[in-house]
Amino acid sequence: MTRLGDELAQIGLNVESSQERAGRLVNEFRSGLGGQIRFAGPPFFVDALVAPMIARFQSHHPTIRIEQSYGYPIELTNKVQGGELDLAMCPLDPLQDTSGLSFVSVLPVRNVIAARHGHPLLSQKKAIVVSQLADYAWVAPPENSPLIADLRSSLLNAGLQSVTIGYSGAGLAGQINHLRNSDCLAILPHSVVFEMRHDQSITALPFSLTAPVRSLGLMSRKGRFLSPIAELLRDHFVAEFGVIQGLIGRHERTVLWGNSASSR
Repeated sequence: MTRLGDELAQIGLNVESSQERAGRLVNEFRSGLGGQIRFAGPPFFVDALVAPMIARFQSHHPTIRIEQSYGYPIELTNKVQGGELDLAMCPLDPLQDTSGLSFVSVLPVRNVIAARHGHPLLSQKKAIVVSQLADYAWVAPPENSPLIADLRSSLLNAGLQSVTIGYSGAGLAGQINHLRNSDCLAILPHSVVFEMRHDQSITALPFSLTAPVRSLGLMSRKGRFLSPIAELLRDHFVAEFGVIQGLIGRHERTVLWGNSASSR
């Protein structure tokens, strides 16, 4: 074979190999066995609930790459509408504009007052009264988190005009570690506190709060092609949250929550 022939043969082999690889990638994409997903959600929900779900999903789909980031409702909505995200998990209220978006609700949002196991308010035999909540410093979420508005409205609805903020701005890990090592209180989603029940470090106080009219759900851009693997991930989230919602419902029915209206 001439030198030219040898070089052409090598090029032919490379072309054949590239075609085979391209065909394999296309088949994997169509069957949901390969590809990449851009996903984001609020830090507390993602770290406590979604991260383990993604790990379980990837144990069955090891060739999938998931690029996960954080964000809050307005930012997430804009990124989904702008095509920067394939899928987002976001708590939305009924009045929020969702034009151009597909939203699948997976969990109603309910907040609780979180405290460490062994907190003084848990050891008393009498029901917790509102005035006792002001006896302790509070942990506040980051200023751009929806939880900061929930903290203010929940305390006002309970009859407290103000509380002492002892620690603020931290993410989930920072808040949990602070609660573990202090008598501070915090407003957290019940689903997050419930997911940490086996850790035996924080728990919910038996004191009911006014529930925000919001639902946690999965958001994608309406009319935009969602890859087969992104659809599989969305269905996986829906199924996993269905299990969590059932467990939380049974847990709530076994816990005697205080009545904030009669505790003032």
